[in-house]
Amino acid sequence: MQYDILLTKVASNGYVARPIQWPEVVASGEDEAEALAAIRKVLAEFLDNSRIVQIELPTPTQSVEDPWLRFAGMWADIPDDQWERFQTAITEARQNYRLVFAASIKQIGQVSENLTDLASRTYSPVS
Repeated sequence: MQYDILLTKVASNGYVARPIQWPEVVASGEDEAEALAAIRKVLAEFLDNSRIVQIELPTPTQSVEDPWLRFAGMWADIPDDQWERFQTAITEARQNYRLVFAASIKQIGQVSENLTDLASRTYSPVS
């Protein structure tokens, strides 16, 4: 049987080999050939001492409820004109937020310029 092996060069001038199917099985060697020979031996021992079995688990008797499900359809009974007013109010609130945010950024820029100007001035001590 063939197995895919991840062969990795390590900083200490050696190689580490790991089967993709069982990343916990590891072997190393000074070169690729030595690492591959070592992983063949380690993997064979691992498989000789292991077996695959199938188990059956009962399906959950309680269904897991989606926490967002209770909100589904909550706007379905709102008349169209109220929905449009609601959407318009949201759009206006977003526009106002953008204006306030832009004004705040402008003020921060002005404060930053003032602080930079103040920091660049040199004061001589009073004699």
